[in-house]
Amino acid sequence: QFKKFTPSNFKKILNINLSSQYSIIYNISDKLKKNSHIIFLSSVASKNSIGSNAAYSAAKSGINNLTLFFSRAFEGKIKVNSIAPGLMKTNLTKNFNNKYFQNYLEKTLTKKLTKPSDISNFIINLITNDYNITGQIFYIDGGC
Repeated sequence: QFKKFTPSNFKKILNINLSSQYSIIYNISDKLKKNSHIIFLSSVASKNSIGSNAAYSAAKSGINNLTLFFSRAFEGKIKVNSIAPGLMKTNLTKNFNNKYFQNYLEKTLTKKLTKPSDISNFIINLITNDYNITGQIFYIDGGC
């Protein structure tokens, strides 16, 4: 089945989901103030590749690596973390059939889908409380 996914498509997805993130940080790094936060959005697919194609999973794994790389590069002056959500019902997944969601839920410990508010609330908490946390990947996926 991976043969249906061409190297050209692979490269396009890597550019959208990984290379673009590096370019953004590269271009704004001189403008970031001390104690700023960078929050990358990764995916549960970065650790399990369930329901995703190889390029998306590889790109999100790359985001996790960039999280570690930039956290060290900024030496704690700028906190860099990554959020790796599990499957959510969003505009992107609204056309997925119920069986797809059920199969995913069977693999989670909580038997619940991640909600967009789970992610936004976590990010707000992480930034506003200014914890001494950098270089971490937070999986918010119901224990998938």
